[in-house]
Amino acid sequence: MNTIQSLREVAEFKDFSVKLIFQEHWEDYKKVNPVREVESKEVEKMLSCKGKERGCFECYCKKCDRFEEIPFGCNSRICSCCSKRYTDRRAEILSEKIIPKIPHRHLTFSMPEILWNFIKENRELQKIV
Repeated sequence: MNTIQSLREVAEFKDFSVKLIFQEHWEDYKKVNPVREVESKEVEKMLSCKGKERGCFECYCKKCDRFEEIPFGCNSRICSCCSKRYTDRRAEILSEKIIPKIPHRHLTFSMPEILWNFIKENRELQKIV
């Protein structure tokens, strides 16, 4: 199976996730590529995210008269479920340390490489992009 065909299949498969990709390919990847201990640790944490082995909170709703299990996350930086908290925390720390000290902000906008050929031929297009 060629790479383009594989990518098309992945794009058509709506329920794929980063975790699923790692579940299916992590062991094969480790056989071919050197992996640092910290990388392995983060991936293993992510793979166990919200699994039974991590434990859970058990809550009871009197109104519904039922128990609800809320699984523990992994808190891994690479987990698509848990990394938002890490990213938000990191952004807050950086903004407190760096941004208040800067009197202005510099933004760089980019565009896909495929558009550059059109822009080079007709610079007026840059105004509408």
